[in-house]
Amino acid sequence: MRLLAYLRDPAVLVTIVATVDAADSALFGASFKAMETEFGFTPGKLGVLQMWQSLSFSLSLPVWGAFLPVLGARYLLISACLM
Repeated sequence: MRLLAYLRDPAVLVTIVATVDAADSALFGASFKAMETEFGFTPGKLGVLQMWQSLSFSLSLPVWGAFLPVLGARYLLISACLM
């Protein structure tokens, strides 16, 4: 029961979300060499993929910000983790 109470703390939830996001960003860059060999991607194509990932991230931030007052921080962070 103590673990469940600990996970209800918003600071813990934000830390978990930030950790998952950082791991996703780091894993994408670290897997470039494997994508080149396995899928035949060129460094240019991988750069375009990285650009689109960054662009979609920056364009989605205002949308998440608009949903924040409607859904509340807890449900918004949980839905972001599930996506």
